[in-house]
Amino acid sequence: MEQIDFYTQIAVAYKQDEKAMVGTITAIKGDSNFQFDPVGSKILVYQEDELVYPTNRIELWQQIRDNIESFNQLMDLDHPTLKKVAISQETEVEIYFEPIIEEPRLLVFGAGHVAQPLAQISKMADFKVTVIDDRADMVNKQRYPQADKLVCAEFDNYLQDLKIRENDYLVIITRGHQHDYKVLREVVTSKAKYIGMIGSSRKVKILFDQLREEGISQELIDKVYAPIGVDIASETPAEIAVSITAEMISIRRNE
Repeated sequence: MEQIDFYTQIAVAYKQDEKAMVGTITAIKGDSNFQFDPVGSKILVYQEDELVYPTNRIELWQQIRDNIESFNQLMDLDHPTLKKVAISQETEVEIYFEPIIEEPRLLVFGAGHVAQPLAQISKMADFKVTVIDDRADMVNKQRYPQADKLVCAEFDNYLQDLKIRENDYLVIITRGHQHDYKVLREVVTSKAKYIGMIGSSRKVKILFDQLREEGISQELIDKVYAPIGVDIASETPAEIAVSITAEMISIRRNE
Protein backbone atom coordinates (compact mmCIF):
# COMPACT_ATOMS: atom_id res chain seq x y z
CA MET A 1 0.00 0.00 0.00
CA GLU A 2 1.38 3.40 -1.00
CA GLN A 3 1.92 5.99 1.71
CA ILE A 4 -0.96 8.22 0.60
CA ASP A 5 -3.34 5.25 0.52
CA PHE A 6 -2.22 4.27 4.00
CA TYR A 7 -3.15 7.66 5.42
CA THR A 8 -6.41 7.60 3.48
CA GLN A 9 -7.20 4.32 5.23
CA ILE A 10 -6.56 5.96 8.60
CA ALA A 11 -8.89 8.82 7.64
CA VAL A 12 -11.60 6.34 6.65
CA ALA A 13 -11.25 4.48 9.96
CA TYR A 14 -11.54 7.80 11.80
CA LYS A 15 -14.62 8.88 9.84
CA GLN A 16 -16.38 5.53 10.25
CA ASP A 17 -15.57 5.41 13.97
CA GLU A 18 -13.69 2.11 13.62
CA LYS A 19 -12.08 0.48 16.61
CA ALA A 20 -8.46 0.77 15.49
CA MET A 21 -5.01 1.91 16.52
CA VAL A 22 -2.08 3.49 14.74
CA GLY A 23 1.22 1.99 15.85
CA THR A 24 4.42 4.00 15.44
CA ILE A 25 7.94 2.69 16.03
CA THR A 26 9.58 5.14 18.40
CA ALA A 27 12.89 3.39 19.08
CA ILE A 28 15.09 0.42 18.10
CA LYS A 29 17.41 -1.01 20.72
CA GLY A 30 20.21 -3.30 19.69
CA ASP A 31 21.42 -4.38 16.27
CA SER A 32 19.17 -3.82 13.25
CA ASN A 33 19.80 -5.18 9.77
CA PHE A 34 17.14 -3.09 8.08
CA GLN A 35 18.27 -1.01 5.11
CA PHE A 36 16.22 1.95 6.33
CA ASP A 37 15.64 3.70 9.64
CA PRO A 38 12.59 1.97 11.15
CA VAL A 39 11.86 4.79 13.60
CA GLY A 40 8.67 6.55 12.55
CA SER A 41 7.30 3.60 10.60
CA LYS A 42 3.56 3.16 11.14
CA ILE A 43 0.95 0.43 11.05
CA LEU A 44 -2.84 0.49 11.25
CA VAL A 45 -4.35 -2.27 13.41
CA TYR A 46 -8.07 -2.97 13.55
CA GLN A 47 -9.91 -4.62 16.44
CA GLU A 48 -10.03 -7.91 14.51
CA ASP A 49 -6.20 -7.85 14.27
CA GLU A 50 -6.40 -6.91 10.61
CA LEU A 51 -3.26 -5.03 9.61
CA VAL A 52 -2.67 -2.24 7.11
CA TYR A 53 0.81 -0.88 6.39
CA PRO A 54 2.80 0.84 3.65
CA THR A 55 4.33 -1.66 1.22
CA ASN A 56 7.91 -0.56 1.91
CA ARG A 57 7.57 -1.57 5.56
CA ILE A 58 5.95 -5.01 5.22
CA GLU A 59 9.13 -6.92 6.09
CA LEU A 60 9.62 -4.96 9.30
CA TRP A 61 6.07 -5.37 10.58
CA GLN A 62 5.88 -9.03 9.60
CA GLN A 63 9.01 -9.68 11.63
CA ILE A 64 7.39 -7.97 14.60
CA ARG A 65 4.19 -9.96 14.05
CA ASP A 66 6.16 -13.22 14.02
CA ASN A 67 7.31 -12.52 17.57
CA ILE A 68 3.89 -11.90 19.14
CA GLU A 69 0.58 -13.75 19.26
CA SER A 70 -1.35 -10.78 17.90
CA PHE A 71 -1.17 -7.01 17.87
CA ASN A 72 -4.40 -6.81 19.85
CA GLN A 73 -2.63 -8.35 22.85
CA LEU A 74 -0.28 -5.37 22.89
CA MET A 75 -2.91 -2.68 22.70
CA ASP A 76 -5.67 -1.03 24.63
CA LEU A 77 -8.12 0.05 21.94
CA ASP A 78 -9.29 3.00 24.05
CA HIS A 79 -6.04 4.37 25.46
CA PRO A 80 -2.53 5.12 24.16
CA THR A 81 0.01 2.44 25.06
CA LEU A 82 3.77 2.04 24.69
CA LYS A 83 4.99 -1.52 24.14
CA LYS A 84 8.31 -3.26 23.55
CA VAL A 85 8.72 -6.32 21.31
CA ALA A 86 11.88 -8.39 21.03
CA ILE A 87 12.29 -9.35 17.35
CA SER A 88 15.59 -11.17 17.95
CA GLN A 89 18.01 -11.84 20.78
CA GLU A 90 19.81 -8.63 19.93
CA THR A 91 16.98 -6.32 18.84
CA GLU A 92 14.02 -4.78 20.64
CA VAL A 93 11.41 -2.55 19.00
CA GLU A 94 9.46 0.09 20.92
CA ILE A 95 5.98 0.82 19.53
CA TYR A 96 3.58 3.58 20.53
CA PHE A 97 -0.09 2.77 19.85
CA GLU A 98 -2.68 5.55 19.58
CA PRO A 99 -6.43 4.89 19.33
CA ILE A 100 -8.26 6.38 16.36
CA ILE A 101 -10.97 8.31 18.11
CA GLU A 102 -12.53 11.67 17.52
CA GLU A 103 -12.06 14.49 19.98
CA PRO A 104 -14.73 14.25 22.65
CA ARG A 105 -17.74 16.25 21.46
CA LEU A 106 -19.47 18.56 23.92
CA LEU A 107 -23.08 19.44 23.07
CA VAL A 108 -24.30 22.39 25.11
CA PHE A 109 -28.08 22.72 25.11
CA GLY A 110 -28.80 26.33 25.98
CA ALA A 111 -26.77 29.45 25.18
CA GLY A 112 -27.16 31.43 28.37
CA HIS A 113 -24.62 32.90 30.79
CA VAL A 114 -23.06 29.59 31.86
CA ALA A 115 -22.75 28.35 28.30
CA GLN A 116 -20.36 31.15 27.30
CA PRO A 117 -17.55 30.39 29.78
CA LEU A 118 -18.28 26.66 29.42
CA ALA A 119 -17.61 26.81 25.67
CA GLN A 120 -14.36 28.68 26.28
CA ILE A 121 -13.03 26.52 29.11
CA SER A 122 -14.07 23.18 27.62
CA LYS A 123 -12.45 24.11 24.30
CA MET A 124 -9.21 24.73 26.16
CA ALA A 125 -9.63 21.23 27.62
CA ASP A 126 -9.76 19.75 24.09
CA PHE A 127 -13.49 19.24 23.70
CA LYS A 128 -15.11 19.81 20.32
CA VAL A 129 -17.87 22.27 21.22
CA THR A 130 -21.37 22.62 19.76
CA VAL A 131 -23.84 25.12 21.25
CA ILE A 132 -27.56 24.73 20.55
CA ASP A 133 -30.32 27.24 21.27
CA ASP A 134 -33.60 28.27 19.67
CA ARG A 135 -32.79 32.00 19.92
CA ALA A 136 -30.85 33.37 16.95
CA ASP A 137 -29.46 36.30 18.89
CA MET A 138 -27.92 33.92 21.44
CA VAL A 139 -25.94 31.65 19.11
CA ASN A 140 -23.45 33.63 17.08
CA LYS A 141 -19.69 33.93 16.70
CA GLN A 142 -19.59 37.15 18.70
CA ARG A 143 -20.84 35.31 21.77
CA TYR A 144 -19.12 32.01 21.01
CA PRO A 145 -15.88 32.58 19.07
CA GLN A 146 -14.41 29.32 20.41
CA ALA A 147 -17.30 27.05 19.42
CA ASP A 148 -16.76 24.58 16.61
CA LYS A 149 -20.44 24.62 15.68
CA LEU A 150 -23.41 26.83 16.47
CA VAL A 151 -26.97 25.60 15.96
CA CYS A 152 -30.12 27.71 16.04
CA ALA A 153 -33.05 25.30 16.20
CA GLU A 154 -35.82 24.03 18.41
CA PHE A 155 -34.26 21.50 20.76
CA ASP A 156 -36.65 18.67 19.92
CA ASN A 157 -36.25 19.25 16.16
CA TYR A 158 -32.47 19.20 16.45
CA LEU A 159 -32.53 16.04 18.55
CA GLN A 160 -34.65 14.19 16.00
CA ASP A 161 -31.76 14.15 13.51
CA LEU A 162 -28.90 14.01 16.01
CA LYS A 163 -26.81 10.85 16.17
CA ILE A 164 -25.41 10.72 19.70
CA ARG A 165 -22.08 8.90 19.93
CA GLU A 166 -20.30 7.10 22.76
CA ASN A 167 -17.72 9.88 22.94
CA ASP A 168 -20.32 12.63 23.38
CA TYR A 169 -20.73 14.83 26.46
CA LEU A 170 -24.14 16.48 26.83
CA VAL A 171 -24.75 19.50 29.05
CA ILE A 172 -28.33 20.66 29.57
CA ILE A 173 -28.46 24.30 30.67
CA THR A 174 -31.49 25.73 28.87
CA ARG A 175 -33.54 28.66 30.08
CA GLY A 176 -36.31 26.68 31.76
CA HIS A 177 -37.56 23.41 33.23
CA GLN A 178 -39.71 22.63 30.21
CA HIS A 179 -36.84 22.86 27.75
CA ASP A 180 -34.52 20.98 30.11
CA TYR A 181 -37.01 18.14 30.36
CA LYS A 182 -37.53 17.94 26.59
CA VAL A 183 -33.80 17.52 26.06
CA LEU A 184 -33.28 15.19 29.00
CA ARG A 185 -36.16 12.93 27.93
CA GLU A 186 -34.66 12.56 24.46
CA VAL A 187 -31.04 11.93 25.49
CA VAL A 188 -31.36 9.91 28.72
CA THR A 189 -31.59 6.64 26.77
CA SER A 190 -28.63 7.51 24.52
CA LYS A 191 -25.13 6.04 24.66
CA ALA A 192 -23.52 9.41 25.49
CA LYS A 193 -20.57 9.18 27.85
CA TYR A 194 -21.82 12.07 29.97
CA ILE A 195 -25.21 13.68 30.50
CA GLY A 196 -25.32 16.59 32.93
CA MET A 197 -28.20 18.92 33.81
CA ILE A 198 -28.06 22.14 35.77
CA GLY A 199 -30.59 22.86 38.49
CA SER A 200 -31.45 22.75 42.14
CA SER A 201 -32.09 19.52 43.99
CA ARG A 202 -35.82 20.32 43.94
CA LYS A 203 -35.86 20.82 40.17
CA VAL A 204 -33.85 17.65 39.60
CA LYS A 205 -36.24 15.63 41.73
CA ILE A 206 -39.27 16.94 39.81
CA LEU A 207 -37.78 16.11 36.42
CA PHE A 208 -36.52 12.70 37.54
CA ASP A 209 -39.99 11.88 38.89
CA GLN A 210 -41.40 12.78 35.47
CA LEU A 211 -38.95 10.40 33.82
CA ARG A 212 -40.00 7.58 36.12
CA GLU A 213 -43.65 8.26 35.34
CA GLU A 214 -42.80 7.84 31.67
CA GLY A 215 -41.18 4.50 32.31
CA ILE A 216 -37.52 5.48 32.28
CA SER A 217 -35.53 3.06 34.41
CA GLN A 218 -33.74 4.14 37.56
CA GLU A 219 -30.52 2.76 36.09
CA LEU A 220 -30.65 5.29 33.25
CA ILE A 221 -31.68 8.12 35.57
CA ASP A 222 -28.74 7.38 37.85
CA LYS A 223 -26.36 8.04 34.94
CA VAL A 224 -27.44 11.70 34.76
CA TYR A 225 -25.13 14.10 36.60
CA ALA A 226 -27.54 16.43 38.35
CA PRO A 227 -27.03 18.77 40.00
CA ILE A 228 -24.21 19.21 37.52
CA GLY A 229 -20.50 19.76 38.14
CA VAL A 230 -17.88 19.07 40.76
CA ASP A 231 -18.74 20.58 44.14
CA ILE A 232 -16.42 23.58 44.45
CA ALA A 233 -19.03 25.88 46.01
CA SER A 234 -19.33 27.61 42.64
CA GLU A 235 -21.59 30.64 42.30
CA THR A 236 -20.68 32.67 39.21
CA PRO A 237 -21.23 31.42 35.62
CA ALA A 238 -17.47 31.05 35.16
CA GLU A 239 -17.11 29.03 38.37
CA ILE A 240 -20.01 26.78 37.37
CA ALA A 241 -18.38 26.29 33.96
CA VAL A 242 -15.13 25.29 35.67
CA SER A 243 -16.97 22.77 37.84
CA ILE A 244 -18.74 21.23 34.82
CA THR A 245 -15.54 21.00 32.79
CA ALA A 246 -13.73 19.42 35.75
CA GLU A 247 -16.45 16.78 36.02
CA MET A 248 -16.22 15.98 32.31
CA ILE A 249 -12.43 15.74 32.45
CA SER A 250 -12.66 13.38 35.42
CA ILE A 251 -14.96 11.08 33.48
CA ARG A 252 -12.81 11.28 30.34
CA ARG A 253 -9.60 10.45 32.18
CA ASN A 254 -10.94 7.80 34.54
CA GLU A 255 -13.10 5.76 32.15
